[in-house]
Amino acid sequence: MEFLVPIIVVPTVFAFVLLIGPFRIPLTRWINRKADGGEGGMMVREDLAEQSERLTETERRVLELEERLDFAERLLASGKPKPPTQPD
Repeated sequence: MEFLVPIIVVPTVFAFVLLIGPFRIPLTRWINRKADGGEGGMMVREDLAEQSERLTETERRVLELEERLDFAERLLASGKPKPPTQPD
C-alpha cells in the first residue's frame, strides 16, 4: 500500500509540470500586468484623480462655509441689532 503513494504522486507532479509549462510565460505576464496596474490600472488612476478633484472642491466649499459661519457669529456677537424692515 505504501508503494502506491509514489506511483500516484510522481506522475501527478510530472503531469502538472508538463501541463503548466506552455502557460508559464503568459501566466507570468498576466500576473506582472496585474501587479503593475495593467489595463485596469489606467482606469483606477483616472478614478483616483477624479476623486482627488472632488475632495479638493469639497474642502474648498467647507472652508468657505466656515468663513461664512465665523462672519455670522461675529455679527451676532457684536450685539448691533439691525432695524427690522417694514413690509411694503
